Amino acid sequence: MHTVTWTIRPNEGTSRQDIEYELEASKADYAGAVGLQRVVLGVSADNKSVIEISVWESKSAADMFFSKSWETSLSRRWQAALFSREDWDTPCVI
Repeated sequence: MHTVTWTIRPNEGTSRQDIEYELEASKADYAGAVGLQRVVLGVSADNKSVIEISVWESKSAADMFFSKSWETSLSRRWQAALFSREDWDTPCVI
């Protein structure tokens, strides 16, 4: 298993309502993704950070899904907010 976390820093002044709207819209992006096991979306209490955590069958499945065009879409969705990706080997999912 392999886990990918995307941390997104919404632009200053982005409302909680706007953040939740974007998270709801992003659910469709993951529908039917080959190798995807689970996705969790979260928002910090101060609305300054959003996290997307996805668990995959393999790193290659995650890499296939998270293409450059996906990153472009992420940037567009969050209006060019800063974002970063971290990859984790995941030996156990409970």
